[in-house]
Amino acid sequence: MDRAADIELTNQLFSMALHDDPHRQLFLWPKILSETTLENIVRISSTLLALPAMHRGFRQAIELHDRLDETFEDEEFLQFLAEVAEQNKCRNRSIRDQMLVVKKTLEAAGIQPIWLKGAAHLLDGWELMGETRFLSDIDLLVSELELPQAIEALGNSSFHPQPDQFDNDHHHYPRLYHEHHSVGVEVHRRIVREADGLFNRWLAENNATEEVMWANHQWIVPSLKTRLFHLVHHTMMQNNRFEKHTISLRDQLDFSNLCKNGLIHQDVYEVGRIYSNSGLADHFAAFAEMACRLQCLDDVAQTGIGQYAGDGSWTQSALTQLEHPEKMRLQNIYWLFGEYYRLWRSGKRILSRNIGQYILNASLRFKYALGNIK
Repeated sequence: MDRAADIELTNQLFSMALHDDPHRQLFLWPKILSETTLENIVRISSTLLALPAMHRGFRQAIELHDRLDETFEDEEFLQFLAEVAEQNKCRNRSIRDQMLVVKKTLEAAGIQPIWLKGAAHLLDGWELMGETRFLSDIDLLVSELELPQAIEALGNSSFHPQPDQFDNDHHHYPRLYHEHHSVGVEVHRRIVREADGLFNRWLAENNATEEVMWANHQWIVPSLKTRLFHLVHHTMMQNNRFEKHTISLRDQLDFSNLCKNGLIHQDVYEVGRIYSNSGLADHFAAFAEMACRLQCLDDVAQTGIGQYAGDGSWTQSALTQLEHPEKMRLQNIYWLFGEYYRLWRSGKRILSRNIGQYILNASLRFKYALGNIK
């Protein structure tokens, strides 16, 4: 298989991971999964922040293809994916426990935060997201007036910021770290930058919240409509994916979870309208292109996302870039493996030699380029 075919296979395996549909077919399944194809699946899905989801996709593929056992000989690769998924699930359990610590700390100071992005998905989508969603930090929202009090309360509980200067236009405080916790905490005072005036006015009028239950506690998360708005803004504008023609499969995991929680056509219509009124209809159309390519047909129909999709040219340009390995952001793998990578380095042989060397090279490249991260 050539690299373009490996990218398409990765997309199809990821798409299978989003839902349990016994009638879904895999259009591109090689008779022989070569070592190069297996390594490309690791590289591509890691770059697109979705490697843990590949285990779920492979499991679905195995169930649907009777002849897979005759052609697929690398059991170690299945073990590799299973271990990645399990490590990520353990990590996410630890992150949820950390969220509970943060919640109790802020509530003791009289503050009820709103949990954003990946944190919200761990609260209302554990069945899918617990294994498949990778979090780099915990995002939460407090009011402008509560921000100093929130930072003080967390500081008194040994959460300390990176030595960054706080720019007044930033929509969140510098990331806070605790030496005994897995990830940093980002305390937002607004969902988007102050410069995005129309967006902030819309959010002020439409930022309804919902309550979810976990660990016998009530947690406040944004409405599904607001979470969709934030998801598109974060990926297409804040991370500049639209201009750079880059994609993140993790964003489509989040969209899938919104669908499972009841995102409807009216929600998508209202979000699409605010992007159109802001002169950013193409940004929303690019996100919709990827959704139509990867999401199950029922979710596409339920949300009406297909009505907003572009002609496919943006997505094709983004996927074409992936055909050139030098354009891939290899450093993301260092974030992903964490404890799993350390297990491999300690001598537990659960990775094949080539894949293991790839992880080592990627992590060293990241260290040399950007320095160590907490």
